[in-house]
Amino acid sequence: MLLAAGAVVIESAIDRRANARPAFLWLKPAITLVLLASGVHLAPVVVPILSPDGFLAYTKYLPSSSRSWKHSHARAALPQWYSDQFGWKEIVDEAAVAWNRIPAAERPGCGIFRAELRAGRRIDFFGRRYGLPPALSGHQTYFLWGPRNYSGNCLIVLRRFQRGLGRLFRTRRVRG
Repeated sequence: MLLAAGAVVIESAIDRRANARPAFLWLKPAITLVLLASGVHLAPVVVPILSPDGFLAYTKYLPSSSRSWKHSHARAALPQWYSDQFGWKEIVDEAAVAWNRIPAAERPGCGIFRAELRAGRRIDFFGRRYGLPPALSGHQTYFLWGPRNYSGNCLIVLRRFQRGLGRLFRTRRVRG
């Protein structure tokens, strides 16, 4: 929003000056070129177009490169926003293995829970091909979608929060 507002202000200022002196018309393509050049320069930082090794090598040459990335409050080779782009299919494959171990009669009303929003999106996107139910999550606004046909008869919990499940369910089985 601020970029668009700034662009409108800059364009109107250039147009006012160009009406008085046409010599200012070169500013529009020059500004566009500078924005595109900086976008190309920063594209590997914003969009995961490089491999993790390529990304680490690229960040060594950036002037504002931070070598102290943190992931879950610990030092990590990659920043969390970059490393979260990987492993989606593996998480869904793991959920599908657990789903297929549930007897078919118990599957209706069963849910898949992961505390993080990203994992919920992974299940919803890649899980369709395995016939997985929609994910449940309490992260950010994911809870607004409600229980999504979850009845409470069984729940696949991916990773965290497994310790407290004994208080919530009669039986608990670790499947991977």
